[in-house]
Amino acid sequence: MRIGYARASTIRQSLDTQLDSLKTAGVTRIFSEKISTRATSRPELERTVALARELRASGVAVTLVVHEHKRLGRGIELAALAEQLKAGDIGLEFLTGELQGSHDPSGIVFTGLAALSGMEREYIRDRTLEGHESARTRGKTIGGAAVTDDAMLSMARPVMDGVGSIGVSVESSAPPDGRHRAHRGVPVSAFATATTSSPAADTP
Repeated sequence: MRIGYARASTIRQSLDTQLDSLKTAGVTRIFSEKISTRATSRPELERTVALARELRASGVAVTLVVHEHKRLGRGIELAALAEQLKAGDIGLEFLTGELQGSHDPSGIVFTGLAALSGMEREYIRDRTLEGHESARTRGKTIGGAAVTDDAMLSMARPVMDGVGSIGVSVESSAPPDGRHRAHRGVPVSAFATATTSSPAADTP
């Protein structure tokens, strides 16, 4: 069975070309959505893969058909999806583009994408470790963002110790970039909402 998937990055983009291409190729079950590949969740793609897995588990040979590979994602996203499909023994077919054609889960395209995924993970891990080592060499603390100056440190300490509030408004203390930072999770809202907590002056 062939299951189609179409995706546009924005609401304004049309899906017509992809849908027409899938229908012309004889694909009758099609999922579509308008969402960026940067989204952490793509509901219709997840439904597509879930159905493909369900059908494959029942013994039906399944192929995911897409107009072109970029509709599934780029780089690591496409490689990660290919790993999922390979694990489920689900084929891939691209109707146009650089990877045009049908690809078996055990074929070279899946193997190449899986290798890309592994290399990308190693690259990210190595860069992270290099960054940590570089920071340690420079004597920088890894984890929290430092308070920007002594004045802000003196204001943050009472809040960190749980014995007071920050007695200054954001308008009077904001640095040029408008950002406030403090150790131990002092929220930005603390700077925006805190008011002076000094006692009222005695009435003569």
